[in-house]
Amino acid sequence: MSENTFPLYTADKIVNFYRNGVLTGQEAKHFTKSDLTPTPKPEAVQTLYMRVLHLLYRFRPECHSMVPLVDDIQYPVYYEGVTTILSVYTRMRQFLPVCMVYDFSLNDLLAPKKRRTLTILSAIMNFLHFRNQRMEIMLEKQANFRSDMDRLQIYIKGNKEAEKKIEVLT
Repeated sequence: MSENTFPLYTADKIVNFYRNGVLTGQEAKHFTKSDLTPTPKPEAVQTLYMRVLHLLYRFRPECHSMVPLVDDIQYPVYYEGVTTILSVYTRMRQFLPVCMVYDFSLNDLLAPKKRRTLTILSAIMNFLHFRNQRMEIMLEKQANFRSDMDRLQIYIKGNKEAEKKIEVLT
């Protein structure tokens, strides 16, 4: 992780971005720089990761805490506490290689370190910027394609009308 291919942002920029672009409602109001520095709060970091997963994959935060319905679980309360953490962990392990972070660990969720957390959040922020740029380009291309298809339909209709006129004249 010493050689990053993405820019490392300051805590202020990260907080501002996540408050405006990722978090919603009360979470955005209550998220501050003190949640990330000097020592990141695990609850705040977990909430950020859940919201990023929701933004990208539409995997709602309440879905992380769903325990499979098995009749013979002896102490289901134990599973409910661990299920959320492990769900976020597995989803982030699948997602973060896309952001060029290959060494995400469970410790990054349970006891996050400042530098490491800021690096991971910077990588996610960089990916979200890239994603938004690509989405704008794709929407522009879709709009151009639709207008081209409409023009093609008009040309085809005009050709058919011209063919009918030619048949009438001959």
